[in-house]
Amino acid sequence: MSKRRYPAKAARPLDPSEEVPSEEELDRLVAEMEDASQWDWDNAGLGPGFYRAPEVAQQFADFVAAYRAERGLTQQEFARLICVLEGDVAFMESGRYTPDVEMLVRFGRHLHLVLTIQVTPADASLSVSEAAAVADGTAAE
Repeated sequence: MSKRRYPAKAARPLDPSEEVPSEEELDRLVAEMEDASQWDWDNAGLGPGFYRAPEVAQQFADFVAAYRAERGLTQQEFARLICVLEGDVAFMESGRYTPDVEMLVRFGRHLHLVLTIQVTPADASLSVSEAAAVADGTAAE
């Protein structure tokens, strides 16, 4: 198995017209997820069977690009702030990277942000607020 490099490449987006998998298909997907030797780390965000959240990926990309632009940071400077490689920042900004919990924690801690993901049966969304704004009640709703 190849060593995973962070962040992982994005899996294919969910097609809204795609039917819900059968019980047999779900059993197969779960079995694949539990057997990490079956994972294609180069082409999957979280392993087989997981759905991507393209809305969150694009919102995250927009946030990273805006954060850098507002502060005049290069990708290399931003990468140092959050302890990742410069190429990882480019991948985040591409809109093809769906952040995992560990990356959201990293952003929150290193950049003093509150990041919230809301997941509903219809979609998912990401909101970002400055930690100080949340603490004093001035964060935008």
